[in-house]
Amino acid sequence: MEEEFYGAHGRGEPFRFVKARSKHTCELCGESIMAGERYIKYTERPTGWEKNACIKHFNGKKQEEWDEKRREYGKKINEGDYIMLENDASGSYGQRWAFVVFHGDKEIHRAHGYTEGCGSITPAEGFAIIKALEWLKEADFSPHLPIILTNDNYAVLSKLHSGSEKGTHRDLWHQLNELFDPLRRSGRLFILGHATREAHGYAQKDQVGLKQ
Repeated sequence: MEEEFYGAHGRGEPFRFVKARSKHTCELCGESIMAGERYIKYTERPTGWEKNACIKHFNGKKQEEWDEKRREYGKKINEGDYIMLENDASGSYGQRWAFVVFHGDKEIHRAHGYTEGCGSITPAEGFAIIKALEWLKEADFSPHLPIILTNDNYAVLSKLHSGSEKGTHRDLWHQLNELFDPLRRSGRLFILGHATREAHGYAQKDQVGLKQ
């Protein structure tokens, strides 16, 4: 199946339009992109590198449909009808994870536990997100509501926005993308970078009684 770009790109990678200053080659079909032409830049997952694609891979009709979905989800967010997933990791190596789920302002679920061999805080926070998304998938709670995911780690937010799987924990980031992709494609997913107070407190050892 030929690659198409619209809304959130089919594999979940974001993309942007730029104007070519010099000649390029489309990474997808091999056609030339001439200076002055509009083309697409996107992030390749396995490498994290930015790649070029010619404009013929953009599907304007599907983009309009996706934009309309986003507007409808935006209205629900403004009305306070959304699911928010707070997540965090704690400990010098991110030994503990936690997530808290809200429907609007009302808490509906929380969970915590140990990370599994992450060894540092960034992948540990990614693991916390995976646990939250697994719960969401299993619960199938209000499948037509927008999902707001919050995180306060710059490196994690970069992964979430780019879809890049580059790094020593590639399997973890790939698993996260597999869970994220249906939400990205549907337009339901909104990522916010701000404090996650409830999840942060719940991940603390003295709050949850976890052993070192």
